[in-house]
Amino acid sequence: MDCSLFEANLALLIMRGRVDPLSHPRRFPVTCEWVNACYNSPRASEIKLCALDELLRTYGVEPINDENTYVDSFYGNIIATYLNTGCAYATTILLDHVHSRWRLTSWGDFYESRVSI
Repeated sequence: MDCSLFEANLALLIMRGRVDPLSHPRRFPVTCEWVNACYNSPRASEIKLCALDELLRTYGVEPINDENTYVDSFYGNIIATYLNTGCAYATTILLDHVHSRWRLTSWGDFYESRVSI
């Protein structure tokens, strides 16, 4: 995931909740259009992930499921959500729903650390 220093800092500010992507429709038109089309407002974490996907030009937001883990009534067995870079071992931004933490890792490494082989 290649990005400028400005984009990296903006991504960090979005994750920390210091920048609201919905307050910047010219920078995040896709995110704002998606939220405006929703009947109910999406969760803040979903809005952040959509904005990060748009900012960093990744290939969508993807879930990681674990049938042996139940997170809550919203996520069910989705243990994490990540920005798809197109490679399982490329560094990306991942939201760990089990621990409610943002992580900078690859989804492949994250998944392997959770699954005992």
